[in-house]
Amino acid sequence: GWLLRKAWRVYQHTYNQILTLYRQTFGSELTVPGSDFASWRVVTQGPGMVESPSCDWSAPTSPHTTPLSPSTPSGYLNGYKSSFASLLNAFSPAPQNEMEPEEISRLMSAVSFGYGVFQLCVSLLPPSLLKLIQLLGFGADRAAGLEALTFSRRGCDMRAPLATLALLWYHTIVRPFFALDGSNVQAGIDTASQLIRESQPEFTNSALFLFFTGRIHRLKSEVPAALKAYLSAVEKSPQREVQLLCLHEVSWCYLIQLDWAKAYKSFMTLKIRSRWSKIFYTYLAAVCAGASDKLSEAARLSREISESLQNCGQPGAPSALTQLEDFICRRAALLSCTTSPPDPSYCRLLAYEMLFLWNALPSTQYNNIITRDCESSIGQEPMVGLRSLILGTVQGCLGLHTEAKASLRAALSARQNIPDSARDSHVTAFALYELARLLIQETYEYREEARHLLERAQRDFKGYDFESRLNVRIHAALRSLGQ
Repeated sequence: GWLLRKAWRVYQHTYNQILTLYRQTFGSELTVPGSDFASWRVVTQGPGMVESPSCDWSAPTSPHTTPLSPSTPSGYLNGYKSSFASLLNAFSPAPQNEMEPEEISRLMSAVSFGYGVFQLCVSLLPPSLLKLIQLLGFGADRAAGLEALTFSRRGCDMRAPLATLALLWYHTIVRPFFALDGSNVQAGIDTASQLIRESQPEFTNSALFLFFTGRIHRLKSEVPAALKAYLSAVEKSPQREVQLLCLHEVSWCYLIQLDWAKAYKSFMTLKIRSRWSKIFYTYLAAVCAGASDKLSEAARLSREISESLQNCGQPGAPSALTQLEDFICRRAALLSCTTSPPDPSYCRLLAYEMLFLWNALPSTQYNNIITRDCESSIGQEPMVGLRSLILGTVQGCLGLHTEAKASLRAALSARQNIPDSARDSHVTAFALYELARLLIQETYEYREEARHLLERAQRDFKGYDFESRLNVRIHAALRSLGQ
């Protein structure tokens, strides 16, 4: 963290030097992203004078720099490889007017791209990590990052399309996945559509841009159009990784459509072809098989997961399971239970749980079917309160806020005697968040109750499934309340 902080301060000085050249070349009245943000601006001691830190690792603050000492290897600063070494050479004792305007513009776009990606990624860290990096001197200004990327995409080098892809990633994946706009998964659609339109003349047949076109259609609940875009991207891309990325989205589109048979077949294809987390696709295939009444196949696949992760659930056993793998291992145990075998309704609840955790319920046009399924199903549920949590979330998507609040309160009531440290405590934590989100949309008098629910979820629940993901959503909700 300390080395990263030092590197970031070198980045700040480099940016200030490029900004000075940029304004000298193109005019001092130009507005450049980053120059007006406190977390990015270099502190000045007087007009035109940049403060120089006392540390010997800092970047030179004058265009007439002093070369590194002979004892320092070329390209290294204090023994560490400097990614800025070649860039800093641009500010060697050579006169400034030797740099072409095109080169200065390219450097300005390059440093804006790096700054934008950094700020955007840092702003998405969980609140606990944000507090830590603030102690190290970092800032996290999401608006500044987005503006810097917008500036970079207007450049004339290879970073322009990369900046466009970064913006599309944020608006079509990050915003809905982390629920930065609550249940409004379409909040970034207009901006993303504009980016796609502006890129069409040059990247009409690009597989990555077709991928993001599919994401836009999916967020608009236009699943058939999304499938068409994804399948077109698979045909046009010769890269295996891009093909698998699009096939992943195709599988989720079938799951959103509640087409269990096609989803099962698609996830099985990914299980065979993908090298990434095969047990993830195995579990999704097992859930879809069970939901379509292929219970023996669901049990077989769940046993396959358990065999792949034999150390799962054994206290003290050495294991390198990720959080996702641990989650899947416990869910697979539910599907392979012999004392109380699951039925299709039970398996559909597990499928709805995945749609809920990946914030895909607002994108489906089959919420009425999910509502009817939750209301009519009886018998055992995978986790106490899960049925009411899903029902309340779906009712909220349908605009039935009164019914949604009643269902979420029923989920919390059913779990009131279950310890906050239980392995399935994510049901309670997510129910608190969903109820608070609905209350925020009500009149002002409910905002204090919403704040109390969010703070309880943040304070009392630790170590549950997808904690970091929910903490980002809670942090965004608290910010909307002015905290």
